[in-house]
Amino acid sequence: MSYLTGELHSFELINCSRHPEFRVEAFCTREDVQPSLLCIKCLLDPTISKDIRGEFVTIKDILAKSVEKRSFSVEIPEISNEALEKKILELSTKTPTEVFEKHVETQMKKLDREIERIKEALGDLRAQFVKFFEKQSQALRNRDDELKKKVYQFFEEKEEMEKMNFDTIAELLRRLRMIYKYDEYEKFIRILFKKYQADEKGEGSLTKKLINLLDDIKQHSTAMKSMRIDTHVLEGKYC
Repeated sequence: MSYLTGELHSFELINCSRHPEFRVEAFCTREDVQPSLLCIKCLLDPTISKDIRGEFVTIKDILAKSVEKRSFSVEIPEISNEALEKKILELSTKTPTEVFEKHVETQMKKLDREIERIKEALGDLRAQFVKFFEKQSQALRNRDDELKKKVYQFFEEKEEMEKMNFDTIAELLRRLRMIYKYDEYEKFIRILFKKYQADEKGEGSLTKKLINLLDDIKQHSTAMKSMRIDTHVLEGKYC
């Protein structure tokens, strides 16, 4: 490509963690693939190739695009920031887990009143419902934890992106030469990729992803609140 200067062509990247005798050449764009830096031997390995399913870009392509002369800021619309702050405030005030657990408490009291009349015969019924609701509550708690991690990651990566303003390939490569640890090297490439990807899309992709996650958790909580314990069978209406 025309933007790959001689300096970038001759620059040697870090050694591959899987195959130390080879230099890394590509970056896998999938979040669930670790390690995400790939050498030519990784790309030719049938098992690894099948796992990444062609979802990778060359690292030098990322480096080159990161210093192209064009607007290179992550545009996060103000309305998105306001929406994000509102949703985080709502979550910190009353989490979906708390709302759902209150709903569970109400339903369990209703169930207890019905079971009392036939306690000996249906003593294990309540335990089954408790187990079910605990499983659902745990699922929401896990989603809460995931959200907190995403919020932290969002602000951490946003701060890192704002520092990544390179005018030339030489400047970018000088910064890359200062990184010796593999995990830090991998993190730098990942954030650099997200930055130029966000610029090409023309949207605050991290913010959008976070807002979608908040909406998804809220919808999930609403759907779970619609669950009702059917006590008709206890009242003999199905007999």
